Amino acid sequence: VQIVSKSIQRKDIPEKKGCVRGDVLLSGVLFENLPENEWAKYKLPVLVLADGRKCKYTRFRYIVQTNIKGWIWQSVIDAAMTSTNKGMMKDITHYIIQKRLDLKQ
Repeated sequence: VQIVSKSIQRKDIPEKKGCVRGDVLLSGVLFENLPENEWAKYKLPVLVLADGRKCKYTRFRYIVQTNIKGWIWQSVIDAAMTSTNKGMMKDITHYIIQKRLDLKQ
């Protein structure tokens, strides 16, 4: 599964005077099954459910290219991006676990 996105202009969210709006030039997430022969490479345990099924692992890669614009220190941008990405990755991980284990919400 692949998800790709970029910034767009929207009439219902107009630009505000005095604010600088950055651009997401490209953002993408790639989900792929991690083959069993790679589990040892990453020291992943073999997890078995009560019904005997092996849990599978999903590798996901997240790439983002932005132009923040304005006058913001790089260290501030890096901290904000790290925090934002951690939250998104937590949500994606939770979703994948639910789907892999066929859990109901």
